[in-house]
Amino acid sequence: MALASDEAAVRINALIDKFKKEEIRQFDEFTAILCTWRNEIPNSFIRPYGDRNLSNSFTENINGRIKTYLAVSNGISSFQRFRKRVIFALSPDIYYALTPMLASEKRDRKKRGSYNKSRD
Repeated sequence: MALASDEAAVRINALIDKFKKEEIRQFDEFTAILCTWRNEIPNSFIRPYGDRNLSNSFTENINGRIKTYLAVSNGISSFQRFRKRVIFALSPDIYYALTPMLASEKRDRKKRGSYNKSRD
């Protein structure tokens, strides 16, 4: 069940108040963190795309690919050349489209027939 941003704001304030009332020294650091992030925590419950959370998975995917390109490049002699190679490799016009729904490039092919092992 998704929590509304307004409800999350009320709950975070109530939680901060409860921790402050307890006056336990070990909770002070955690309470300070909650106070610091008081506005950001409820904002994390906002769902901009219907019932889906906003995700940085696409960005992390691209960053992972760039790290792979760096690892296999055996040192970069020219950053401009490396930059152009990465842009070429990640170009939507070359091999795949950078869309919200990445589709498979698998082609429909004729199924293989039955295999009968020949006895020699």
